[in-house]
Amino acid sequence: MSSLKLWTLLQVCFILLIPIRASAEESCSGIKKGQKIWWDGVELKPGQIGRLTVARDTYLYKPEGEFKVTARVLKAGEKYRIYAFKPGMLSVGDGLYVDRDAKVKYETPSKGKLSNLKCANPDWYKPAPSPVKPPNDETEEETPSPKPQEPAEPMTWKLEYKGKQNVTDRELAPYDLKNLNTYELKFETGYPQ
Repeated sequence: MSSLKLWTLLQVCFILLIPIRASAEESCSGIKKGQKIWWDGVELKPGQIGRLTVARDTYLYKPEGEFKVTARVLKAGEKYRIYAFKPGMLSVGDGLYVDRDAKVKYETPSKGKLSNLKCANPDWYKPAPSPVKPPNDETEEETPSPKPQEPAEPMTWKLEYKGKQNVTDRELAPYDLKNLNTYELKFETGYPQ
C-alpha cells in the first residue's frame, strides 16, 4: 500500500472517530461523579428504571414458585422506585413485586435523565468482571463426576370438600359470599394410596 493511501486512510479514520468521542464527552458535560440526579423533585437512584404511583390499594408480594406471598398492602397515593420488571409485574426491590395493572401508574424517566444517572454513577454501571480462571496446570486432575441422586419421593395431593361456608374477601370487601362450596387442597409426599 502506498504511503499516500495509508495517510488518507488514517485521516479518514481520525475524522470519523472525533464525533463519537465528542458526543460521549458532551453527554456527561456538567455532571460530576456522585452528583444527585433529580426527577420531578425526587432523587433518581442507580439501577432505577422507573417509578410507580399507587392509584388504588394493591398488594405487594414476593413470588415463591407459582405462588404470590403477600407482604403488605400499598395504599393509594404512595410512590415507589422500580428497579426491574417481569411480565405483568414491577419490582420495587428486595424481591418484592406489584402487579402491573390499573391499580398502579408506571412511569419511566427520559433517556437524558438515565444518561445523566450513568455519568454520575459510572462505577455502578460498569459490567461485572468475568471470573478469572486459574492457569492450567500440566498435572491437571480429572474432575470426579457427580454422584447420581436418589429419586425424589413423588408429591401427591388431595382435594377435600369442606361444605358450604360464608367467605369474606379483602378484595371484595364489604361483600360476603354466602353458602359458597369450599374445598381444601392438601399436598403430601409419598405414593398415592
